[in-house]
Amino acid sequence: MVSRQDTTIPELQSRCGGIVGAFFKTLAPDEKELFKATIIAEQILEEVTIAEKAHRDKSISRKASQALKPFLAGVNQYGKALDVISNSSSMVLCPLWGGVRVILHLATEFSEYFEKVASMLQQIGYILNSLRRFPKLYPHNDHLASAMVDVYQKIFEFCAKTRKVFSDARERKIQKICIPIGLQTMTKLIWKPFKVQFGELQDELSTCMERIEMEVDLAEKEEAHLERQRAEQERRTQSFRWDKTQAAHSKIEEFIDDQSIVKVDQWLSPVDVEVNHLAATKLRHSGTGRWFLQSEAFMNWLEQDCRFLWINAIPGAGKTVLMSSAVEYLKENTPRADVGLAYFYCDYKEIQKQIPSKILCTLLCQLGRKNQTIFHRLQTFFQDRHKENPAYSPGFDELRGNFANFVEDS
Repeated sequence: MVSRQDTTIPELQSRCGGIVGAFFKTLAPDEKELFKATIIAEQILEEVTIAEKAHRDKSISRKASQALKPFLAGVNQYGKALDVISNSSSMVLCPLWGGVRVILHLATEFSEYFEKVASMLQQIGYILNSLRRFPKLYPHNDHLASAMVDVYQKIFEFCAKTRKVFSDARERKIQKICIPIGLQTMTKLIWKPFKVQFGELQDELSTCMERIEMEVDLAEKEEAHLERQRAEQERRTQSFRWDKTQAAHSKIEEFIDDQSIVKVDQWLSPVDVEVNHLAATKLRHSGTGRWFLQSEAFMNWLEQDCRFLWINAIPGAGKTVLMSSAVEYLKENTPRADVGLAYFYCDYKEIQKQIPSKILCTLLCQLGRKNQTIFHRLQTFFQDRHKENPAYSPGFDELRGNFANFVEDS
């Protein structure tokens, strides 16, 4: 299967090449050499410098130089946007610089119209500068690529029509002996209809830019819609997992007296680790962390008894998020029926989650809720202690010393 990118780039480059080729065929031999020799924008300014020397007393080139700045900036802006789609802005922009240099070179023979051409290029530059948002996020949008090439074509149409005006004027200048009207009058007659054509070209170029803006807006809306769909799918996935967990808890609690649970919970006084777990789960992108879950160290830890899996890293490296991945994996893929799952998140923001005895109480509470044998052992242990001391509160050493008795053979 061919991707959109595979089809868009060659087609775009081919179409641009056709536009350049058609323009190149119309050039005279000396113009072709000038066209091929132009590869950077600075050479456009060199052409203006030549005009300045030719028309030093009229200050024509100084005005033209100022007028060309918006055009050069606009083409540069357009080139960046085009590069996102074609990956070849320099290859596509070099012919543009060549075409503009050709018409400026021809215009140097007509001082009055040299400034007019520069002013027209200035107007084109203003239009190109309206392309404020480059289509960086949508490099495979065919409609956007087509609109970008339309802009390219309009600029070359301007170059072709401008060249024809000055080529015709130069030809008639050579033949002026046979023509009863003056050269200036003749040039004005040629220029007038072109000025009308340029107005139409401006409108067409503005329409192309509006199309680009519209395509970018549509692409942004489509991306936002897809993001909402992804968020909704993630919400449903989390909701399904939560419902599944709740259903499992409900089955376990069927054989345990509710009042007994409350009593044991009061004795153990566990902390709420689900808050930390859900927060870490939300930070984790769907599908990430698989490298850890599929690692040899993790798989060996699952298959063997009485082993620790120690992960050491600097703060903020992602240990908490990685643990949430492991917890979710174990919830859905319990390796053996006789294996219980309990977890705890130490939290520097909460003092209760830094106390060693609270860690053991919370783990025992989780295991007791899922295993009737463990629950009854905890219940008996606390009942015996409270008979002797109603205000009894378990300490870390006592819990640690009895931990194995609570969970063994359960």
